Amino acid sequence: MRRLNDILSHPYTDAEYLDRQRKLMKPHCEKATAEIMRHKGDDTYIEEKKKTYEGVMHNMFVLPGSMGKPIDVGTPIAWHEVRTADQEYIWHLNRMYYLVDLTEIFLLTGEK
Repeated sequence: MRRLNDILSHPYTDAEYLDRQRKLMKPHCEKATAEIMRHKGDDTYIEEKKKTYEGVMHNMFVLPGSMGKPIDVGTPIAWHEVRTADQEYIWHLNRMYYLVDLTEIFLLTGEK
């Protein structure tokens, strides 16, 4: 780990920073991909993921305070509007966790 003085006197270039982040994330990505591919051919699992995907494509997300059911987040998405009683709603909406579902369904089906 670089020391603060070293970082301040010799900051990373954008390319160095991105390369470092890729190296840090690679083991996590490989593990996640292996977990996803374990479900390849599991039609029940894939159909469940497709339901999530369909909801996301219509701006219907499961977020804190939605009682586990998809809720409409608006078109365009209302990024700053809390639509439930849970104040973590905005935090979760802006973290874009739904991209994980989209990536997973793509890896399982190859559908774009």
